Amino acid sequence: MAYVEVRSRRALAIDRAKNAKVHYKKFNSEYSQAPNRSDVDGYDTRKRGVSIPRNTPSTKPAAPEKHFELTPMDRAKAVAVFISLPMEQQRKDLRTNEKIVKSEHDFSEWKRQPSRWDVQGIDTVPVGLYQGRLSILQKAAGNVPIKYSKRKTRRGGSYVYYRSNDAIGHINVNLNSETALVFREKYDLPDEFIVGHELGHAFDRNTVASLVKRETPFKRTGNARYLFSDNNGFNEGGFDLSSSREFMKELRAVSTDFHPIDENADYRYLMYRNSSEEVFADFFGGLIVNPDRVAAKAPKAFAKVKSEFNPLFRKFDASDNKVFDAHLNHLKLKLPKIKKGGLF
Repeated sequence: MAYVEVRSRRALAIDRAKNAKVHYKKFNSEYSQAPNRSDVDGYDTRKRGVSIPRNTPSTKPAAPEKHFELTPMDRAKAVAVFISLPMEQQRKDLRTNEKIVKSEHDFSEWKRQPSRWDVQGIDTVPVGLYQGRLSILQKAAGNVPIKYSKRKTRRGGSYVYYRSNDAIGHINVNLNSETALVFREKYDLPDEFIVGHELGHAFDRNTVASLVKRETPFKRTGNARYLFSDNNGFNEGGFDLSSSREFMKELRAVSTDFHPIDENADYRYLMYRNSSEEVFADFFGGLIVNPDRVAAKAPKAFAKVKSEFNPLFRKFDASDNKVFDAHLNHLKLKLPKIKKGGLF
């Protein structure tokens, strides 16, 4: 019988390093069906000095992507195009990141539709934008301390508080965690989303909206429950159960848009993700990294939170404008003279 070897060199060497309990004098159908559990004398029986070769890839590894950089002149022209746009369009573009230009083809697309593409360092989110929003939210939540860790853990963050009335709690954030890695690589979310989410928990607990009537803010009932659900029988401002359900539906849409839920997950996990506290925290995580996306997904809930905490949103806008102005001034200062030929 003719036998055709289909195992790799490494698999065959491993087989030859030890004799099987069953061995045959010549190839047969039984051996062909289970070559790793049997041997043929002189073929894959133990041989002294047999070394196990290292795994070698069957194909050549893919060549690393070439790093694409604009020429100084193309970059200067791109800056000129961007700063020639209306101010409102510039600021809208700088609020969020779109697809990043990584090739000549991408750059050609950017020339046609700059609002749908971003050139790194020109119309990407400026340094300091997310940090400014986080600083404002942290202060609004009672200056709750944030502790950063580099340990490799599963959870990306947590808000820890004590049940005494004078404790504002503290936040733990681990940007080396599995959760942070998934958010970055799978959902394309910056690390600030996790920090904003945990600050959302602190804000939920430590602040009081105008319609929430409590003796102390330090109770784990929070704005999320009182503003957007009917769990405690509060209907101030004409919010009936149907409108509460509508708000929660919008908040859950925001939560799943940023952080999708596996509908086949454990029931307790689904209950946890759909709770008023968690969707409210995801809402604030979204406000930090992409408020326009939040407003589009939850227009009524966004308007409600903004009306209740208007001073917070005014501070967000003031901080954003300050960062935008600094970024645009920096671009103008670095803009060299463009040679004859004009723009693209």
